[in-house]
Amino acid sequence: MPTALILVSVLLQALADGFLSGRLGFGGSLRFSCIAFVTATVACGALHAVRSRRTARRPAPRGRGTLRLMVLMNLATAVTFLGFYVSLAWVPAALASSVQSGVGPLAVICTGLVRGEGRPRAGRAAAALGLLVLSGAIALRLDGRAGLLDGAALGGTALVALSGVSAALLARLSRQLGQAGAEPAWVMTHRFHLTYVCAGALLLLGAGGTASAGPALPLMALTALGAVALPLLLLQIGLQRAEPLSAMVLLSTLPGLVYLSQSLFGGTLDAVTCALIALLIAVAVLAARPERPAAPPADVRTPQPASLTSAPPG
Repeated sequence: MPTALILVSVLLQALADGFLSGRLGFGGSLRFSCIAFVTATVACGALHAVRSRRTARRPAPRGRGTLRLMVLMNLATAVTFLGFYVSLAWVPAALASSVQSGVGPLAVICTGLVRGEGRPRAGRAAAALGLLVLSGAIALRLDGRAGLLDGAALGGTALVALSGVSAALLARLSRQLGQAGAEPAWVMTHRFHLTYVCAGALLLLGAGGTASAGPALPLMALTALGAVALPLLLLQIGLQRAEPLSAMVLLSTLPGLVYLSQSLFGGTLDAVTCALIALLIAVAVLAARPERPAAPPADVRTPQPASLTSAPPG
């Protein structure tokens, strides 16, 4: 069930991004993000209030541990989304999306090692590295400028890589909130506050430049509801129930699916790029399978206590 929710969320995001591709510049993307996060906050807050009244659910836990996790969620969400959009000023969009999604699985493995959670199986580590390599290859096919990195582009690539690490932390934090009993709609209501405040501040400081704001405000709000709020709510439900590494390898397919969805709205397809995307999706699906706990050795038997009436060995 969590895997299905994440896959549906990825497909919805890919269709939405494919539709918006070419319709928003950097400034328009920043404006749309601000509107989208406010819309997601309001919509999920209303959903949580309605569900709480109808089902008489107990209030979401608000202990120190949960509040600390929500503060970290706000920080990680802001770094993930704003780091990505700000990086677009220095690196091609194809490279930014590929690096962010490709770094995620390796970041989950590395943070697990730092936390002392043990090493994953060699196959999963190899798959995570393979996904990063395939993501880079796809970026080069989509935009040849990705291979021409000057000083500013290297800085932008480092920033988007940081946003990928932050996305991996989001998967871990979501899992911890799920284990703490926090309802996904409640989490969605409170995780974007820092993001839309920072996005609004960037717009006020002129980060959006003079680019067109894109479609009219009501249309952007409706698009945000279907293209951001709904997919992210489904993703949040899935992240709170799924293993972080499995979730991140599924999310690594998003840039490739966006490229494929663009063809539905008038884009062209390249055979080599499609083959690379198909290979990436195959690796991701295989790597997304959760690890099975190792079975105990068959010859190990639990010793039985000796009977009080049994005779000692002769």
